[in-house]
Amino acid sequence: DDRGVKAGDAGKRLRLEVLRSKPSLLMILAYAAHMWEQYGMRAWMAAFLTMSLLESGYDKGKAAGLGASLTAIIVAAGGFSTCIAGVLSDRMGRTRTASTIMIISAVFSLGFGWLLGLPPILLVLVGIAYSFFVVAETPVLSAGLTELAPPHAVGAAMGFQTLIGFIAAAASPTVFGWVLDWTNPGQSGAPTNWVWAFLILGLGALVGPMALSIVRRLPESDRMGAGKG
Repeated sequence: DDRGVKAGDAGKRLRLEVLRSKPSLLMILAYAAHMWEQYGMRAWMAAFLTMSLLESGYDKGKAAGLGASLTAIIVAAGGFSTCIAGVLSDRMGRTRTASTIMIISAVFSLGFGWLLGLPPILLVLVGIAYSFFVVAETPVLSAGLTELAPPHAVGAAMGFQTLIGFIAAAASPTVFGWVLDWTNPGQSGAPTNWVWAFLILGLGALVGPMALSIVRRLPESDRMGAGKG
């Protein structure tokens, strides 16, 4: 009937409006970059710690068990950062806060593979700092998108963000594994393949600050963070 046709037309307009919103699409791209790094790091942290412990002289069983336990500590520690990032974004602005955090987390990704074989306590301390920053900008990016999206299309915008974000999150661990195998020099415990794999996470994360720098220059950015952008 006419009501069904009108509802369908309205749904199409909402979807197209979100896709035509440049600031919204850039925020979604930044979110995808964040998810790429976060889920690649989390998916492979236990394997990396296990390999590192093997390099330090632990037997396979103890290395696997301790690697999993340390990963749980590292991942849990990151949960405290989101509240801090949210408060900072209210004061500094969404794009500046998220960009700063993503650059710091990218630096951790670019360097983390070099830490293979270091003492476990050092790995955990660096891993906690890494986890703290890799997850921190999650609510900042989501809040920014709700402020940028057309008021009557916020639901559609958040839906697209979730879709694109989790596609990136699903692809990242797979690409990490491909890079790990592709760069494997055939020597047990050689760290270079881990360096390259974590490098891929860091390079992907840097897409976020680049997208946010464009958002910051758009007039629509005044809608975010009470005009702070």
